[in-house]
Amino acid sequence: TTDHWTSRANDSYMSVTLHYISPDFALKKFTLEVCLFKERHTGINIAKALDNTLSYPESLKKIPNKLCVIDQASNMACALNNSVSLITKEEGSVTCSDHKLNTALRRTVEGTPELKDAFIKASSLTTRLHKSTAFSASLKDACSRLDVNYLKIPSTVTTRWNSHYDTLHAMLRLKVPLIYLRDTEGDDWKKTVPTDEQFLFFEAIVPVLKSVKK
Repeated sequence: TTDHWTSRANDSYMSVTLHYISPDFALKKFTLEVCLFKERHTGINIAKALDNTLSYPESLKKIPNKLCVIDQASNMACALNNSVSLITKEEGSVTCSDHKLNTALRRTVEGTPELKDAFIKASSLTTRLHKSTAFSASLKDACSRLDVNYLKIPSTVTTRWNSHYDTLHAMLRLKVPLIYLRDTEGDDWKKTVPTDEQFLFFEAIVPVLKSVKK
């Protein structure tokens, strides 16, 4: 598998991970390389970098057909078609299922105004809870008063579809104290906590996301 990502310092990196099945049928994986990628992210440049990474492990040279899993970006497909080390996309290399699921979810949300507003509200709530100790303390206190086990609501990562499940699942477990704060603690909570209708959206979506995550 291979992908590109950007650090907090705005430096671009490319990672290459090798996956294989051992003689006793155990799934193994290890990172071949994580390298600074200064060139433009064109298919040709990515192909050259991949071929360079795959050229030095002697054991890899003995494997005639190396399949690569990529995301759906056109430059990655172009890279496979121009690599001398990997099976091309047309010959069998595949796109990442997680990336496809994330893309499908994002397009569904963006194409449905009610869902889009609900997800924006959920994201706003997690951001506020993570940045404001007062907000977080109020939620903990409400959980204690209402006899609800407190848990931290994880932030949604836009490139990871299953993070939506983790965020919404945690939010639903804290639904009672969140609604209590929304209805009793003033405008800040009212603006940040999802509406009753939006909680209904989340209750309908979470079982679907859970079944796919399994």
